[in-house]
Amino acid sequence: METETKTEQKPKTELDLLLEKNERMQDALLDLKDTISRMIGEGRLPNDDETRQWLEGIDSKLENESADRDVLLFNHGSMTTVVPPATERYRPDLNIRYQELASTINETYASADRKYWLGRIQQAGL
Repeated sequence: METETKTEQKPKTELDLLLEKNERMQDALLDLKDTISRMIGEGRLPNDDETRQWLEGIDSKLENESADRDVLLFNHGSMTTVVPPATERYRPDLNIRYQELASTINETYASADRKYWLGRIQQAGL
């Protein structure tokens, strides 16, 4: 008798979907920056102030997306070294982090994690 092993895949959480969206946005911005740079090199776009402003705008958007990703990773329970600063769209949230960890690992781990981060946040005076 053959036994089939199926890997059960947990449904994606809202944070999983936000992380995927963030990754797609960063990839698209990097592709856009690469395309503009290539077009400058090929002479199809001028290497002037206006074009450089476009590239600077893309860099700024990439920085914002990266900062958003840090907060999303923290809330997801993946980031374990620092509490990232809040961004325009997201803020570190121990309640969301607890829920994510409780649903993906277990409540005991989530409680210990929450206690650890509360202590770190209080130490830092945040």
